[in-house]
Amino acid sequence: MAIGLFCAFLPTYSTAFPQDTVRIESQAGGDETRLATFELRENPIIARRDSLIALARTFLGRPYVWGGTTPYGFDCSGFAWYLFRQFGYNLHRMSGDQATQGSAVKIEDAQPGDVVLYGYPYGTGYIYTHTAIVYARDSQNNVTVIHSSLLGLAITALHFDPNYTCRFVCMRRIIE
Repeated sequence: MAIGLFCAFLPTYSTAFPQDTVRIESQAGGDETRLATFELRENPIIARRDSLIALARTFLGRPYVWGGTTPYGFDCSGFAWYLFRQFGYNLHRMSGDQATQGSAVKIEDAQPGDVVLYGYPYGTGYIYTHTAIVYARDSQNNVTVIHSSLLGLAITALHFDPNYTCRFVCMRRIIE
């Protein structure tokens, strides 16, 4: 059983950006007098994740709207639903249902665009109360997320709730 609620908190903003573009150097022909050419190639999955995050950033500061699923205002799971829908993914609308999609991801394997679910234990499962999207992960596995909360759309640390009313439960990968 899953009930979609929301969590209140004070946001902490981050300016971390993922660095996933690979630079490949290749020699242009056999003539050594020619300069080396540089070609940027992006993995299509990384490009899709980066595009999702770029779109998400355009909504920073937008208000929280209970049940909101449009750029006029989002709730947490409505924000994730809207973003993935723009890229052709059929993400479920509610947090508890979103927790059943994709594949499980460990924090140390988090990638931008992974869905983060929060909640608390209930019986043999969880009640999911909040959804966020991985914004970035640094070399020490510190994860930042982008999400809609009572204070609007913001980027915060993964463990953003100092009162633990909304605890990290799991992470799911939708873009594979």
